[in-house]
This record gives sequence, C-alpha cells and structure tokens, in this order.
Amino acid sequence: MESRSRLIREGGWAALAQVMSALGALAGVRALTEFAPPETYGSITLLLGAFTVVQGTLINPIMQASLRLYPEYAESRLALFRKTLVSMLWRRILIVLATLALSWPIINHFKVSSLGVVVLMALLFVLEGFRNLETVLLNAARRQRAYSLITIFEAWGRPLLAIAAILLWESSVESVFAGYAIATSLTLILIYLLVQPEGRISTGKTKLAVCPTLRHAVARYSLPLAPLAIMDSVSGVGDRYILAALLGVDKAGVYAATYGLLSRPFLMMAGTFDLSVRPVYYQSVAAGNHDHAHKILRRWLVLIILISGAGFVLSFLLKDFIVEIFLAREYWVGANLIPWIAGGYSLLVISNVFEKVCYAYGFTGRILAVRSIAAVSGLLIAYYGIVLWGMPGAAIAVPIYFGLQMVMNMIVAGASSSEQGVQSLQTRNDGQDDRRLMTVSK
Repeated sequence: MESRSRLIREGGWAALAQVMSALGALAGVRALTEFAPPETYGSITLLLGAFTVVQGTLINPIMQASLRLYPEYAESRLALFRKTLVSMLWRRILIVLATLALSWPIINHFKVSSLGVVVLMALLFVLEGFRNLETVLLNAARRQRAYSLITIFEAWGRPLLAIAAILLWESSVESVFAGYAIATSLTLILIYLLVQPEGRISTGKTKLAVCPTLRHAVARYSLPLAPLAIMDSVSGVGDRYILAALLGVDKAGVYAATYGLLSRPFLMMAGTFDLSVRPVYYQSVAAGNHDHAHKILRRWLVLIILISGAGFVLSFLLKDFIVEIFLAREYWVGANLIPWIAGGYSLLVISNVFEKVCYAYGFTGRILAVRSIAAVSGLLIAYYGIVLWGMPGAAIAVPIYFGLQMVMNMIVAGASSSEQGVQSLQTRNDGQDDRRLMTVSK
C-alpha cells in the first residue's frame, strides 16, 4: 500500500507547482504586453504556437513513453533507460535542426523570420528537449519537490529574463527568445548541479550502449502519439477560428478570453493529480498489481468528479462575479458562456482519467483514434452551434463534444484494462541485453 501521507505530500508539491507556474505565466503575459508592442507579442505567440506543435509531435511522445516505462527499468537498468532515451531525443532534435537548416533559403526568401529568431528557436528546442527529459524522469521517480521547484524556477525565470533582455537590447522577438533560452539554460544547470538527475552516471566510470529492444519499445509506444499535438491544436482553438470567420474577431476575442479564464483552473486541478497520482498508477500496472491499480484509478476518478463538479457549480453561481473581477467591461457579455465551458471542462478532466488507462496498458493507438474523432466532431458541432445560436452556440458545443470524448474514453478504457495480456511493456531478453551492455572500466 502506498503511504497516504506521501501521496498527500507529493500532491501538495504538485499543486504548488501548478499554482506558481500559472501565476508566473499570468505575470509574464502582463509584463510582456507592457514592454512588447502588439506586433512583437503577436509574432511571439504565433512562433510559440508552431514551436509547440513541433515539440508535441516529435518530443512529447518520447516523454509519455518515458513516464510509462520508467517503473520497469527503475530498479536495475535506469542508466540504460536514460542512455536510450537521450539517444532517441538527439535523433529527433537533429531532424528538426536539419529541417530548419534546409528550409532557411525558403524562410529567408519569403521573409518569414530572421536568422536570429531561427537560431534562437533551434537553441530553445534543444534546451527544452533535455529539460523535458529531466523533469519527466523526476516526476516518474516521484521526486515531486525537486520537480516542482525546478518548474517554478523556469516558469518565473522565462518572463523575467525576457523582460531583462528587452531592457538590455530592444523590444524584439529575438530578445524575448534569448531570455527564454537563458532561463532554460539556467534551469538545466540547476538540475545538473543541485539535483541528481535520474539514471545519470558520472563521466568516466562506465559506458553503456543504447538498448535496441528498449528503443523499439519506446518507438512503438510513442508513434501513435505523434499526431496528438495537431489534434489538440485543432480541438483547442478550432472553434475560435470558426467564430471569427462567421461572426467576426470581436466575438472570437470575447469567447477566447472567457474560455481561457475558465479552462485554466480545471486543467490546473487535473494537472496536480496527473503529477502526483499517475506515477503511482503506472507503477502498479507495471508491477502487474492490477487490483491495486484499479483501486487507485477509482479513487482518482472520484476525486476528479467531486472537485470538477464543485468547480462547475461555483462557476455557475459566480459567473457574473468572475467576469467582473478578471475581465474588462467589454468582455462581461461572456458571463453566460461560463456554465457551458465549465461543464465541458468538467467532462474533459474526467475523460482524461479514463484516457490514462490506455497510456498505462500501452494502447496508444486507441488514444489517437479517440482524439481524432473528438477533434473532427468538435469542429462540426462547434460550426453548427455557431450557425444556430451565434457565440453562445460555440460554448454550448463544448460539453457536447467533450462529453462525446468522455464516453469514447470510457469504452476504450474498459476494453484496455480487460485486455491485460500485455501486463508489461518492457520487451527485453536478459541475455541479449546483457550482451549489448558495454561496461568499460576506467
């Protein structure tokens, strides 16, 4: 049995990381909009959007595989696990760098971006790739205090150093990305100097070869997850583009502001449970202790339902107060959208708990299928909602398509947990792997 006090302690650190990171993000937006003109901030937003899609397609699937496979290698082969992940990460980073280099003549010809921005984005991509790996491994190892402090440091360091770069040089996209890169560099230095990274071996003691079977397992697990970044982008902002096209950007702006205000608390709450409970759940599944895993899942689900339900009720009762406190007067018309958006996100965070079953048992292809259907149906439902009811129709559509996603995830979760023939995703042959290990004494 897991220590309840340890789970509560880990949950507290995870909650602290979520809250402080959110405050850092809000403070960063407020400060950057003060120092950067709208065209600069708009360019930063668009570039970061593209950056996030590329990162979500190439890097995040490896991180998901790392989180799931960690319990199976943590006991005796953590160094081998880390070595293989680093090798795979470098391969994907080099693909992006080569693509940027080959695309530079086109980028330069059409004046899409400056060389400085491209170089800084490439540097940031490398730095964030390795920072993601270190923080994911810390989370998988349930070292929540180290994970939380590092996350908070970077969440506040990025906007502060971006502003410092603007004041030192000029208000430009290059200055902001330089500040971000410096902050992430300092975060990595902090990890390597003050935190013992998971599975890292002191230089010169041993050398390990990459494990082909582990690499194959990570690739097989992560491949269906690659398109999820695109699916999330479509489902996350697609309704705003439809709203802007049909009713105008002013209506899209009101909707986006209200949507962002309501979605963040639900996502923060769900993120806290993800960080603290998911590693425990994965450990139980990896150990073949499915009864314990089901018990964890049930409690996780009950807590999410209770908290999200309370959030929905409070959002409904306080909708006018919420917009008056957090939004400017011209956005107050969005108060009537709040119950629909809150209801939709209550269903989404519940749906995401069921989705973790597919992650745990390795059925990542089912996750892609559900997300793809949800993204397409979400666009169609939002379109017809806007045509029929205008801006409120976009909000009414939110609980409909997130509810559909929840039902699909419930179905595939039930099927996945019952198919326990693949109780362990670790595909290794001890004799073969031992022969692949090259230990070189200094």
